[in-house]
Amino acid sequence: MKDKPPLAALPEGSICCNKKCYTIIVKDASSNSSQRGDWKTDGKPETPHITSIKLLLDWWLEYPKYEIFCGKGNDGVKKITTCKELAQEM
Repeated sequence: MKDKPPLAALPEGSICCNKKCYTIIVKDASSNSSQRGDWKTDGKPETPHITSIKLLLDWWLEYPKYEIFCGKGNDGVKKITTCKELAQEM
């Protein structure tokens, strides 16, 4: 019977409930973080302070955009249209 090599350590602060969960966490930790994107640090080099999360929160706080997105009716404006506009801005 062959001994299996020990599993790699999980990243600091990570826990898992089974082998599948462990594999996902280890793969995510070892992948290139720039591929996944982090919307707290995804600003352009020339404007690093303008990130996706900032754009979303600024948009959300701008009246009446949140009401249009969450309201009913909205004069025929669909939520997907609003989402596409926000995604384009990002």
